[in-house]
Amino acid sequence: MLRAIDSSSGEIVILHALPLSEIKRLKRTGSFICPKCHEPVYARSGSRMVAHFAHHPKSRCNEKNGGEGEYHETGKWLIYESLKREGYQVLLEPYLKTLQQRPDMLLHYQNTWMAIEFQCARIPIRDIAYRTKNYQKKGIHPLWVIGANQLKRKGRELLQVSDFHKYMIHYHRQAYALYFFDPTLCSWITARSLWSNGERYVNANLEIMKMNSSFRFIHLFGTSPAVPHLTASSWLHYMTRQRRTYSPRTSSQELQWRQFLYLRNLHFSLIPSESMIPLKSQLFLPSRLKIWQSRFIIDVFSPTPIHQKIQTSTIPTPFTSPLLDHVTPNPAEEYLDLLEKLNFVKKGKDNHYYKLKEIAYPKGREEAEKRDRALVTQLLKM
Repeated sequence: MLRAIDSSSGEIVILHALPLSEIKRLKRTGSFICPKCHEPVYARSGSRMVAHFAHHPKSRCNEKNGGEGEYHETGKWLIYESLKREGYQVLLEPYLKTLQQRPDMLLHYQNTWMAIEFQCARIPIRDIAYRTKNYQKKGIHPLWVIGANQLKRKGRELLQVSDFHKYMIHYHRQAYALYFFDPTLCSWITARSLWSNGERYVNANLEIMKMNSSFRFIHLFGTSPAVPHLTASSWLHYMTRQRRTYSPRTSSQELQWRQFLYLRNLHFSLIPSESMIPLKSQLFLPSRLKIWQSRFIIDVFSPTPIHQKIQTSTIPTPFTSPLLDHVTPNPAEEYLDLLEKLNFVKKGKDNHYYKLKEIAYPKGREEAEKRDRALVTQLLKM
């Protein structure tokens, strides 16, 4: 916490803004209380931390449980100072009485107010949803910035995303995005154009921006619509791995799917290429991409006669996040729109989809992988 009330004068004190000699004096003799709970707090500073106020260990204040710490305080102050240097109207830790919430910063940006939450510790997703909805009710746009200590990478393009991260995904310029900040390196990290196959890691366009004199806050959101970051090699690698890799130790979802295929005299290496089509909305589905798409093709699409209406009730429903109130992920429509571009279905005037031709099942792995390459080439041209 960067601000506290001086018990003697009743004035708000921003500790980090004071000279070092004054900070040392206040650590020895100052008496302060939390602006929210009015419990006593004490001043902390050091060579490797931003000077800040902290609650005592037995405190029950929500501010204490919301992620106080050197990493959090340093990042919050660095972001605040950067915004001030750019000339923005920005408030540090303002208490919004009508909401009974205290964002890390309240920023006036492009004719609207933005609540910036710098989240360095995992909190229940219900708390993220509650705070997001509260801001939105008052016409305040929430910007959730995740501490880089919550960033798990695998190589240059893969990012581990949990439900904690998913509730802080934003949709901007036709792409899903996450925003991270690293106080130790004074750098922003944007993860844009997120794509998922339903496994632990998602494909992302990761960009690191040093918060130096040339950096501008607007750079975080890009200047043009995002290009889907999905290369032919990365998706073909996924498809090939699904066909060639068999692990006896796997999830119950995978085991049930294998049993589903076995009962239909099918092998996992010979599912149609069209059952592994990448979708943006896959991020928000509980079922793996290959599992629900192959079930749909086998149990719904294939039995449907040519020119008959395709039923979509078996396609899973995505979970919804308050941050995405202006855009609703729709995997059924997204998937069938792609099948229409591939000439398997046609959308009628009634907004239903009608089958035009069959989806082929490969007879061997060589044929399957040849079809995979042809499909990926087609998709990347769209």
